[in-house]
Amino acid sequence: MKGESLMNVMEAIQQRHAVRAYKPDPISTDLMKQLLECARRAPSAVNMQPWKFIAVTDQVMREKLKAAAGGQSQVSQAPVVLVCLADEAGCDRMAAKMEVYAENPNIPTPMRESFRKRSEPIKNNADIRKVLAGSNSYIAIAYLTLAAKELGLDTCWMTGYDEAEVKKLLNIPSGVHVVSLLTLGYAAEVAVEEHDRLPFDDIVYGESYGTPLR
Repeated sequence: MKGESLMNVMEAIQQRHAVRAYKPDPISTDLMKQLLECARRAPSAVNMQPWKFIAVTDQVMREKLKAAAGGQSQVSQAPVVLVCLADEAGCDRMAAKMEVYAENPNIPTPMRESFRKRSEPIKNNADIRKVLAGSNSYIAIAYLTLAAKELGLDTCWMTGYDEAEVKKLLNIPSGVHVVSLLTLGYAAEVAVEEHDRLPFDDIVYGESYGTPLR
């Protein structure tokens, strides 16, 4: 942290922005573990927890990941690249819990029937498994970006890369998907205010679609 005071989560949300230029200062293993523990605490559907992370600090490997990401300079410049993964095994945990819930007489019948109906495709439908694992992993990545900002670090959330090449480089098995490369380090650029957010009333409605929240 270098003596900086911690900010709260609301401040982290307001101040976070994508950083593409980093100082060479290393990040300690203890600080990385503190950060990743925040991701481990993220919520997920039926507590499926499909996320996994690979912390890449080796310069040679970061250069290879840079090539797999179309030459984006922040990948090799940041002292750490967190390769964020979604493991379909989380879907199996989710389906198993739903099957237990479906047999619980203390749960209302409509809910039990819903659990029973939904568990089968979660086990066997490849498209559903990939989407479920990915969408839940994104929550943990969002936690990472905010926790990093609170700890005095900056990030760039990236989805532009050759997934097959990243998986090959890092020996990532089938059934585990690369959902983001997250660069991590101390910013070497001046933070700029972002001006491209959609207006509040364009994204928030009250009671029904298109009705302003009042």
